[in-house]
Amino acid sequence: TWATLAGKSDKIVMLEAHADEIGYMIKHISKEGFLYLDRVGGSDAATGRGRRLQILGDKGTVDGIIGNTAIHLRRDSLGSEKAPKVHELWVDIGASGADEVAQMGLRVGHPAVYADTPMEICKKRGVSRAVDNRIGGFMIAQVLKKLASAKRKPAFTLVCLNSVQEEIGGYGAKMATHRLQPDVCICTDVTHATDTPGLSAEQYGKVLMGGGPTVTHGTASHPLVVDRLIEVAEKNKIPLQHEASSRFTG
Repeated sequence: TWATLAGKSDKIVMLEAHADEIGYMIKHISKEGFLYLDRVGGSDAATGRGRRLQILGDKGTVDGIIGNTAIHLRRDSLGSEKAPKVHELWVDIGASGADEVAQMGLRVGHPAVYADTPMEICKKRGVSRAVDNRIGGFMIAQVLKKLASAKRKPAFTLVCLNSVQEEIGGYGAKMATHRLQPDVCICTDVTHATDTPGLSAEQYGKVLMGGGPTVTHGTASHPLVVDRLIEVAEKNKIPLQHEASSRFTG
């Protein structure tokens, strides 16, 4: 979806954020009523066990939990345990069989997302699922709101796009770009802070939590657009961090 604000010029500046998130989908339903999963996007099966899910079925949302055999029953294998593969994850929705699963409106192919809710830590940090990249959608909506309430039209026509399918290849942004034909586009997204244990700045770059937004340099980022962003940040005393993406951006 997108919103358009007419400007003094028909030239289009597009601001983009993706509104989709990673998750799972039902791959198989066993006769006992357990659901087996496949990934949608980059979901990490290693952190999946014991997590609560919301499955988006034909009759509404169904709650479930990814199964995890109790540690008491896994004691003999603890020394050789490995992270589960995604096809080894199973979901318990409380059903007693495949027929009851069907009665709840679920079938193979229905999507599922983690049921995590927002949390504030240290009174200055926010934790939530799908911040990637709904925080970007919030930001570009604020830009649109401020420009729309201004007394003068913006110099150029503004399009704010919430795209889909970023997590599986960026297809929504490609489709919308072909349709809208913007003259220039600024894509917003989250990035990885590298100031947590075990991450090397030499390998991943140096990005500090709370150090300000980053701008990405590389062959996929137009250097004049990047220079303009740096210029605006310096003029408004916005701290800016720098990232290198030599071939393509995320």
